[in-house]
Amino acid sequence: MDALDETPEVICKLQSSLEQYIKPRKTISQIRRILRLHLHAYLQDANHNLVNRPLLLPTLTQNLEGSLHDVKGLSREYLRCVHFNTKARNEYLQLSNEQLVNHNNDNLDSAHSNPDNNDESSPCTDSFVDLVRKKHRYERLNVIHRYIEELALKPAASDDYLDLKVTLKEAADLPQVPNEVMLSSSIDKDSALAKLEILTSHLEKSVFRAKKILKREQKLLSDLKAELPISSFSQNAHSSALEVTRNELISWIESELVQTDCAPNDVTEATPCDTNYQTQVIPDVNSSIESLGKLYSKYVDARKLLLVLAKDEIMSPIAGNSDDQEKIKPVDQLATNSNTLGVIQPYLSELISLSGSQKAFIQLKVHLATSLTKEVESSNQDFDRLAQESHLLASHPIPTFDSERKKADRWISFAEETPSLEKQDSSRHAKQWIYAAQSADNIDREVVLQNLEKVNLSLAEIQRNITKLDLLFGKNKGDQGSYRRRSVWNYFIENTNYFKAEICDNV
Repeated sequence: MDALDETPEVICKLQSSLEQYIKPRKTISQIRRILRLHLHAYLQDANHNLVNRPLLLPTLTQNLEGSLHDVKGLSREYLRCVHFNTKARNEYLQLSNEQLVNHNNDNLDSAHSNPDNNDESSPCTDSFVDLVRKKHRYERLNVIHRYIEELALKPAASDDYLDLKVTLKEAADLPQVPNEVMLSSSIDKDSALAKLEILTSHLEKSVFRAKKILKREQKLLSDLKAELPISSFSQNAHSSALEVTRNELISWIESELVQTDCAPNDVTEATPCDTNYQTQVIPDVNSSIESLGKLYSKYVDARKLLLVLAKDEIMSPIAGNSDDQEKIKPVDQLATNSNTLGVIQPYLSELISLSGSQKAFIQLKVHLATSLTKEVESSNQDFDRLAQESHLLASHPIPTFDSERKKADRWISFAEETPSLEKQDSSRHAKQWIYAAQSADNIDREVVLQNLEKVNLSLAEIQRNITKLDLLFGKNKGDQGSYRRRSVWNYFIENTNYFKAEICDNV
């Protein structure tokens, strides 16, 4: 235990060496206060005002020569450098003051000697300053003008870059959609408007993206034409590239047309059909797609004919046939083929750009058709749910002969003209609800009128009974409008003969 209680020798030596630096808290606080007062004295002048200068910067009046003898080491070197620094600074201030005084004297002498020259030099100086100011302003305006021109070249800088009339100027007209489809339902009108705003924003973004891609492709095509002229290409490469491009475009467009034909039918098959509501509204996209397919088939046939004619004139072999590549053509025939290819190539490039635009427009049409079918499907589902929850439609169904007679009498709308198996009319739901509400209103009105008639009849009967009671109790209306009481026995006496006759008749 004694060995454990003894302090090691190393720790004892460490404590003895640090005893001179360890002081009590009271002594430490006193030392801090003295240092604070000492430092504060350096920040004040004789009038006790704060001086805005660093603490280590000595004053110019301090004499450091006497303190160099008592200091050694780095402190002595520091004091010596401070002494040389203050001496050099004093000399610089003295020389600068002398130069300033001499300059002021020279200016005064020149002003007294040549007063006219002074007046003439001031307008020149003013004109020079004005010229410099205008030059700076012109440079600023030039920079602003350059940036404005750079922004004008960008597509997003124009005011109408999101205007539908400008972006869809070259596009074909969309199929006319009935008003019943575009109108939002009265049940969830706010959500429908929000969905329409989201769809329009997506449509604008897709149009803007398609135009941007088209511009980029046109720019790349022009750059390639500038870098690689027609003569640098071989005839085999031209013919093979044209055939590959034609086949890819034809296959892609045919696949897109098939997808657009299949999309609305799938949606209509997925919608739940009710026995009472067989017709609902979906926009007529198939007819527009069929017309577009016919036009594009004519366009593809014309392009194929053009390519076949170009191929027959060029008479260039296909890249895959190795036997035909070994044939040697004359120089004049190659020249004529290159000339004809140079004539046809602008038309082919224009056809490629048109196919790209047609691709973008087909994608927009598909997007619009799918979005409209989704909206119609959701509205139809809401109508079906309301029809299942409500007993109004079951109690007041719309008659079939009235609707058929109205169709025969009036003009058929766009939604009613489409077949009921392919297209579904959501306006029929609204017509059913309106007819049910009107019929229920008419029935309630008839019931109220019947009850009023019954009440009037009962009131008339009550009035007659009251008059009879008045007669029984001897109340009779006189000639002057006054009542006089009569006895019931007097009434019986007066009408005795009448009562006897009635009794005899009954017997």
